[in-house]
Amino acid sequence: MLTALFINAIVVVLLIVSLAKGKQKTKKAFTIAFTTAKTLAPTVLSVILLIGLIYGLFSDTIALLFGQESGSEDLFLSRLSVE
Repeated sequence: MLTALFINAIVVVLLIVSLAKGKQKTKKAFTIAFTTAKTLAPTVLSVILLIGLIYGLFSDTIALLFGQESGSEDLFLSRLSVE
């Protein structure tokens, strides 16, 4: 939580600096970013939905394959051993 607050604080400070340097350029950048986000949103949401469905349907199988206590390091190492 502290990391998220730190990153958000940096973003706010940089946004203020950007607005101070050029308001029109910042507004244009936000317009481009919003348009890009609007274009990518359906794809990102469908991937999140698909991952949720797979996890919901196969959570027992996933737990059986990787174990109940495995963390992200174990999953990473298991991925390396498959290749």
